[in-house]
Amino acid sequence: MHSIISYASTHAFNYKTDKSIYNILSGKKTHQTFFDACSQQLLSLYHSFPKLKYPSFERFITEKT
Repeated sequence: MHSIISYASTHAFNYKTDKSIYNILSGKKTHQTFFDACSQQLLSLYHSFPKLKYPSFERFITEKT
């Protein structure tokens, strides 16, 4: 899980927020999130962690930096 989150955060566009990356990984059902996943070549990770909670994701991101 940690390696996938790390991959997604390093391959996402610089202007994308952590929340946008979280939405891709959790599979938020919006057109914008799906488009973001496609345009950033992260579609294979879309909805890969549907039960991931944002506080857990945020904790990993802050530990990584």
